[in-house]
Amino acid sequence: QIPVSFAHAMLAPILVPNPGEESLLSAMLYYGKLHLASQALCAQTSTAEVLGYTEEQWKFLTENEAQIWEVLVRERLLFSTDMMIKQRLVEAAPFSKLGTAIDGEIPGRVGQFIGYRMLRSYAESHPELSLKQIINIRDARKILRDAQYKP
Repeated sequence: QIPVSFAHAMLAPILVPNPGEESLLSAMLYYGKLHLASQALCAQTSTAEVLGYTEEQWKFLTENEAQIWEVLVRERLLFSTDMMIKQRLVEAAPFSKLGTAIDGEIPGRVGQFIGYRMLRSYAESHPELSLKQIINIRDARKILRDAQYKP
């Protein structure tokens, strides 16, 4: 974890969250950018490790990604500015609280995972953009709209 922690420490001051943008989506994309850039710096490290998950947690998240996304959209959580929702879904915790029957199985920081996957989809949909250009996009709605993210 030392290379990943070092990458996060180097990148955190550069990736300042959008001022005035307090939505869950904005927080998810902030962490998505952090993990995407960290992965570029730690090329020899697995994606699961870059995001701070065990292989089992990563497997669970990838297998249940569509259901997690469906809950976020159905419950209209993406544009929520409720600090408790951001805390439950983005901050470190033993598990995430989406209000589903499988909450106890969903690893903590599920919002960071979805944010990373969304940014990854955006990067794949826009190969003409550099990592720096992607990181500098401040409009969370533009990323959501143009990512073509379909878990």
